[in-house]
Amino acid sequence: MKIKQITMVAGMLMLTAPVFAQKKKTVKPAQKTVKTHTVKKKTVAHVASPDNGYKTAIGLKALWGIGVTGKFFMKENTAIETIVHYDGLGGTGTALNLTALYEYHGNTGLSGLRWYLGGGASVGYIKLKDMPELDGINESEADKGTLSYGIDAVAGLEYKFSKLPIAVSADWQPGYALNSGGGFGSKGGGFGVRYTF
Repeated sequence: MKIKQITMVAGMLMLTAPVFAQKKKTVKPAQKTVKTHTVKKKTVAHVASPDNGYKTAIGLKALWGIGVTGKFFMKENTAIETIVHYDGLGGTGTALNLTALYEYHGNTGLSGLRWYLGGGASVGYIKLKDMPELDGINESEADKGTLSYGIDAVAGLEYKFSKLPIAVSADWQPGYALNSGGGFGSKGGGFGVRYTF
């Protein structure tokens, strides 16, 4: 009896084995967690540089005398301008002046044209000729050179040609001499032509 039962159980197992073999466990592949990062596009507004593509310019400035001028941009809107100026004083003497100006530049809305304002300081040497027709000048003082120093302001317009490395300007540069015998002077500035690079 026991042998019959063992034989039956063994036979049943043999019959059901193929059924269990077909029911394979289907394992779902593990889902990959993908982190998506939303990258925000930074919209960089193009600020039109008032220097119109140049950092340095060297040239001439003339109206009351003649000067050599150089301009260097430190930032998009700010520049340092230096001017070495010579004036023959209408034949009455000579004046040599060195001026350094800090200038702020702004756009006018017209392509290539910008305005600028600024201020700085100057030092100069003036020597008058001994001329009797000069009223109010002591002959003993006429032949002596005088050192002058003061503060200056500037206001002007500059146009940079788009296809040429040339900038032209027109400005007014009033000043005030601080040493004895000094005072306000309005004969500064002029028309400038500079080579840019």
